[in-house]
Amino acid sequence: FMGGQVRKGHWHVPRHVKVFAVAGGVQLDLRQARFSPGVTEIEVFCLAGGVEVVVPADVRVESMGIAIMGG
Repeated sequence: FMGGQVRKGHWHVPRHVKVFAVAGGVQLDLRQARFSPGVTEIEVFCLAGGVEVVVPADVRVESMGIAIMGG
């Protein structure tokens, strides 16, 4: 809330991740992360803030949603 958070480097991504950004920002850099087999779901709630998700070039991404006073 009204702050920022960055997650990058070597880390294990859970199969379901929840991200909340209210009047703040979140950056998830998954380029060096390890994924579990199967689908990884990232659920984002963003209000008057911003969320950036960076993935490796070989990762397939499906995205849906809306942004309210943010992106």
